[in-house]
Amino acid sequence: MPRTTRETLPPLELLCLKALWTLREGNVSDVRRVVSQSRPLAYTTIMTVLERLVGKGKLSRRKAGRAFFYFPETSRDAMRRAAI
Repeated sequence: MPRTTRETLPPLELLCLKALWTLREGNVSDVRRVVSQSRPLAYTTIMTVLERLVGKGKLSRRKAGRAFFYFPETSRDAMRRAAI
């Protein structure tokens, strides 16, 4: 069965993407701090979601020391257009 590409993201991925739109760039801890205001999640959960978003092309990352810093590749407007 072929996989279908979804233009709209699942709620948890969208929540992490919204956090990065606010931060502009951040590591897993930064995103977790923002997300935990509405939904307390484990560090590893946030890390997995961010990696999925990188795989989908919605985020990019750069390595600084031992940590990865993530930043959005998709704008809010692009996501709004895709949802309509």
